[in-house]
Amino acid sequence: MDFNHVLGFILYKTQRKLQNALHQQLKEFDITPEQWGMLRCLAENEGVAPTELAEIILKDKPNTTRIAEKLKNKGLVTYQASMTDKRSYLIFITEKGTELLEQVLPITMSLNQQAVKGIPQEKIEELKSLLSKVYHNI
Repeated sequence: MDFNHVLGFILYKTQRKLQNALHQQLKEFDITPEQWGMLRCLAENEGVAPTELAEIILKDKPNTTRIAEKLKNKGLVTYQASMTDKRSYLIFITEKGTELLEQVLPITMSLNQQAVKGIPQEKIEELKSLLSKVYHNI
């Protein structure tokens, strides 16, 4: 069987290539694709508990905590005690984190545009819809 025709392998190859390209572009900003994803999530969701954040970014809690700690050490996120649960805390993006997002966003958007270059918009929307269906079927 030729793996190049297996949907799962095609998706894996595509994801790896995108991840590697993003990693190269983010190097100059001293963040990883995982850290970028967390910052994007925190920019869209103000004050998120680690457990909820793990669900959103599709990581387990230990990896989420590790990524958040690295971002905290860089001054890109901060922790605040939860008002409703004193045993928990919320993670917030800092002004420095927001500034970094603003710098990096055009670069990541350019990568996305490069990935779909030559594909009509209606086909891109169809691809998104189909991939969403595949995701929900699993």
